[in-house]
Amino acid sequence: MENSSTPNPQANPNSTYDLSKPLGQRFREAREQQGISLEQAAAKTFILKRHLEALESNNYEMLPQPTFARGFATNYGRYLGLDAKLVAQSFDAQYPTQLKQQHETVIRAPLQPMGTLHRDVRPGVKINPFIVLGILVALGLAFFIFNTVNKAHTDNQETTTTGVQGITTQEQATGASLNNAGSAIVAPAVPASGLPANGSAINGAPPANGVAIGTVVAATSTLDVLVQKPTTVKITDAAGQILLDGEQAAGTRNLTGQPPFTISIDDVSSISMDLNKQPIKLSDYAQNNKANFTLNP
Repeated sequence: MENSSTPNPQANPNSTYDLSKPLGQRFREAREQQGISLEQAAAKTFILKRHLEALESNNYEMLPQPTFARGFATNYGRYLGLDAKLVAQSFDAQYPTQLKQQHETVIRAPLQPMGTLHRDVRPGVKINPFIVLGILVALGLAFFIFNTVNKAHTDNQETTTTGVQGITTQEQATGASLNNAGSAIVAPAVPASGLPANGSAINGAPPANGVAIGTVVAATSTLDVLVQKPTTVKITDAAGQILLDGEQAAGTRNLTGQPPFTISIDDVSSISMDLNKQPIKLSDYAQNNKANFTLNP
């Protein structure tokens, strides 16, 4: 049989057309009877070869949506000499209902205007440029305030540290001066012969040369005692420290202690006394030339 790209007019495939017969089988038999290849049919009908193969194998899933698939079937049947109306009826009867429903669901979906196929249908969030500007200004202001506060805190720490160091240095110098001054104040002037055995200056342990060394404490006062002739004297400060006790030989006692001082003198006429370099009138405290009194600056 000679191959031809034109259906054989001698063949009449509609003579015994059976609607129950698979449409794909009818297409293949009609094409093979006329000696037409799939390539030739595809070139003449302008239908892709894979779609013609799908029609002949009844593989409707490989075809486009039902409307186009039905058009392919009727055009292919017309090319093969089949009745287009009968082919359409067979296609409608044999096309799977499930596929038809799936395509109908897609068809019912709302169409979007051209140019919006890839756009998000959800409402977009509109950004107000003034709000963005306000946020940026607020962030800048917060950053400026943070830097200012941080710098002020750092400067304050540096100032405090410098002040503490300065005070510490000053205190050290002042302490050294007080120690030197204390040594000069506390050491009493005594005669070269020293104190007698029965008299002592109780302001710290006296060394061999009879110099009494006291201790400088806070809120202290100086008490200068001039003994003109031997007499018994007892002086105690507010801290309970005994500065003088017993019979004192003639001489000067430069004492330091915490006021008020408790003073007992057997012979007031033999004693002269200065409190913080101010003379004290002992006769105001004396009775029968003896005195027992408390002295406060």
